[in-house]
Amino acid sequence: MKKVLSIILILCMAAFLIACGGKNADTPSGGAEAPAGGAETPAGGAETPAGNAGAQWPAQAGIFDPDYDYSQHKTFKIAYLLTHASPMFDTYDQGFKSWAPKLNLNYTGMWAPTVANSADEFLSGLETYCSQGYDGLMIDIDPTLSPRVKQICAEYGVPWVECVAQARDYSNPYLIGDQPISGPLQNPSVGFNEKLIGSSMMYKLIEWKDATYPDVPWDQVGVIAVGYSIVPVLNERTLGAKQVWCQLHPEFGSYSPGNNDLPRNFWYADGASGGMDTTTAHTLVTQILSSESQIKVWLIPTTFDDYAMGAANAVFGMDMTDIACVVTNGGNQMVAQLDAGVENAWRYSLMSVSSIYVNYCINALWAQMAGQATIEDLWPEWVCIWDKGDVFEYTGEIDSMYNVPIVAFGADGKPVTTATHSYASRLLPTFWIDKDNYKPFLAWCDLISFGSDTSQYLYPSYPAVTDVNLYSLDLTPPDYYRAYPTS
Repeated sequence: MKKVLSIILILCMAAFLIACGGKNADTPSGGAEAPAGGAETPAGGAETPAGNAGAQWPAQAGIFDPDYDYSQHKTFKIAYLLTHASPMFDTYDQGFKSWAPKLNLNYTGMWAPTVANSADEFLSGLETYCSQGYDGLMIDIDPTLSPRVKQICAEYGVPWVECVAQARDYSNPYLIGDQPISGPLQNPSVGFNEKLIGSSMMYKLIEWKDATYPDVPWDQVGVIAVGYSIVPVLNERTLGAKQVWCQLHPEFGSYSPGNNDLPRNFWYADGASGGMDTTTAHTLVTQILSSESQIKVWLIPTTFDDYAMGAANAVFGMDMTDIACVVTNGGNQMVAQLDAGVENAWRYSLMSVSSIYVNYCINALWAQMAGQATIEDLWPEWVCIWDKGDVFEYTGEIDSMYNVPIVAFGADGKPVTTATHSYASRLLPTFWIDKDNYKPFLAWCDLISFGSDTSQYLYPSYPAVTDVNLYSLDLTPPDYYRAYPTS
């Protein structure tokens, strides 16, 4: 039976943790040495699309064209570089392996430092790849390294795409109108608006409470936001959840972007005190649950899968599963749990189509390597006029709420710039999945991603679907891309 899913349109990306569903590889590919140079034949061989063999370029830069003959170009050599290996990134690795033959690419695989999150080892490895004849690189890193990555790749003339986290200069945040920005974009991006992700999760939790415990008064409802404060893009999700809580319940306090300034009945479990793992979330959530006996219903938005699993385990350990709801942006591990017959307080995940995400990343890289597009003219319809990599002049004042400089506006009503760019922020659709709809949704993902080629399906055991219109991927740039924010 078809089940209607709500589609939430959300912008820009973030967090170097995936917001997509997909099938995990058997083991993460971390700690491998950077491979020696020299071209290799891509696994599986290149496919030769039928038709349009004489066309100079695909129909649209950065978008796969099934009628284009990609073999008329050289076989570009690419790799996927991470600052830390994790099963969460295996989805992308598998997706790149599937897409590489379609684009006549030699994809050599995924690499991460032997010491997880070692900036020095990663940057050394990046230089090794750049010096060994790679034509382009896909990258997922600690976002604060983006300016240095851009510098190294520019020195070697190697195009790059940051796949999950937005590439920004996070050392230079600012306020433009009423919009806080973590720093100027450094490259085009595909993904989401992290603050809107947080608000979407909060609304979903409130929907669950209203349906399950409509008679419990709100002063007996508690929120535990499990986040990671030192990564700005992840912290935005927590702020989005907090903002909704304050808007819907002003009696609990007004909104503030500070992580220590919390409204009543809202707790922040900051994973920066531990790590990005289930144990950290389990420990933090257990501490809060055990000390707040006045709360009768718990709503728990989390920033990624590992924290959702840890929170759900904490709820289970406190025998509170029936009165708690955990949600996250992601869902890979929830799917694995449900397939294994495990149902707990982790009830919903906001998931996107990983193969479509990968499609945009790898096709954006191909367009740059082949010369069809540059980072300045890729996806022009997705350029936000006030968040496209520009460097601004400031008023000299510091905003009292966000503690960042304020962008100056000229007499023409436009921000005053000292350098301009046109980096796109392409949006992806996301869908809520739960125990009832995850199988048809993921079967549909296989259908739209791989068509009749079932050998590439990530979920071949799920009941097949035949309706390509079961869900919609249609998105258009939002109106706020074309209007400057005002104070």
